[in-house]
Amino acid sequence: MLTYKRRLTADARRQAILDAAKKVFGAHGYHATTTRDIAAAAGVSEALLYQHFDGKRQLFEHVVHGAAGELERRIEAATAGADPLLHALQAFFEFVEEEAALYRVFFRQALQADPAFEHLYAELSGRLLDLVGRSLGREGLSDGTHAEMVAHALGGMVGELALWWLESRTYDRDHMVAQAARMGRAIYLSEVGDGS
Repeated sequence: MLTYKRRLTADARRQAILDAAKKVFGAHGYHATTTRDIAAAAGVSEALLYQHFDGKRQLFEHVVHGAAGELERRIEAATAGADPLLHALQAFFEFVEEEAALYRVFFRQALQADPAFEHLYAELSGRLLDLVGRSLGREGLSDGTHAEMVAHALGGMVGELALWWLESRTYDRDHMVAQAARMGRAIYLSEVGDGS
């Protein structure tokens, strides 16, 4: 008896290519990965891959945008309730742990080796910092420009802590979240929450 493989829709095929690209970039890094590697991992020809994406750079940007969108959704949901800072940090560190390979590749390799990705970093950072700023505003403690500066400081601190944690694994995730929240609150209270 013959069995037939059901053909994927164009959207499903595109998503399968993106899923494969995420794994391959995470495993081999941006520069060592080829479109041939991604096509093989997705089970498609390179010609079919190019029907959906212009090339490796566009694929990488789509993968990073998809991951950033997921992180945004998680942080937005986390900041909707009580203690938004702690819950946002929990969501962030959970995401970083789940996407450790891609996080390392983007922040440690792609950004340092390829200045062309700086625009992507600036855009993604802006979106995440906007979320932090809105969270500070919801608490009624935001004072505009100063809070924006503090949001940038907190964002930089948390991003570097996450990279350090991924590479050292000195502490478990809950400990890192608690420490990051303590440091974040100290910065926030000294710079924004003191009524200045």
